Amino acid sequence: MRCVYNSESNTSDPIDKESIPTSASADRILLPDGRYMEYRVPGIRGLKTSLLEEFGICLLTYDIPGFGESDPHPSRNVESSVLDILFLASSVGVNGKFWVLGYILIYSLRS
Repeated sequence: MRCVYNSESNTSDPIDKESIPTSASADRILLPDGRYMEYRVPGIRGLKTSLLEEFGICLLTYDIPGFGESDPHPSRNVESSVLDILFLASSVGVNGKFWVLGYILIYSLRS
């Protein structure tokens, strides 16, 4: 897979209210069960894309069901999550082995 990075995300500025990822900065795929899943390449805003490119890393993140622009999955479990990730990886051209990392970002929007 060849990642195409947006120069807008090639920054080291701290995340602020204006840089919170939204559906305008993401793509969505239609899953086999009819739900939509939102994802981003690169996955973390504020991360220098030149560093990712130097090491040949394609960083891809997605919103879990019911968050962001991903549709809810009422009977979500580990197996359904794995199937979602495999479908996403296949859809964007990831082939062979890949790593899966979990993280959560919590934004505080205090005035």
